Amino acid sequence: MIERDYIMRILKQFFDMLQKLINNIDTSKDEVFELELSGLCEKFLGNSIEFYSNIEDHDILTALGQGSPRELQARATMLSELLYHRVVSLDNDQGKARLAKKVLTLLNFINEHSNTYSFERLSRISQMETML
Repeated sequence: MIERDYIMRILKQFFDMLQKLINNIDTSKDEVFELELSGLCEKFLGNSIEFYSNIEDHDILTALGQGSPRELQARATMLSELLYHRVVSLDNDQGKARLAKKVLTLLNFINEHSNTYSFERLSRISQMETML
């Protein structure tokens, strides 16, 4: 119970900060957005977004670290959100496809291990599949 409450509090804090970042996007300053996104990734996941972007797809869950299944699922949720917003902001089609595959891997993992239905998650899975 305490672990679940702690994870929910961390997720709420993460999504509040991400929403604030997304709402204040200045499309002319992509570098600033990338820095902010990476800072958010480092704060909540311990590594830069570049680190997670450059590792192999099959290693991405291992890179999220050890912990309880709930904690791993929460960390995967945070990383999938960060990578998703990075995919959306990229212009390079090859880079988009590579990151979309990572997002798809994470979303499928979350979908398989979650006991809650999420229309948004399913629509993002569909969106990432069409990018590939």
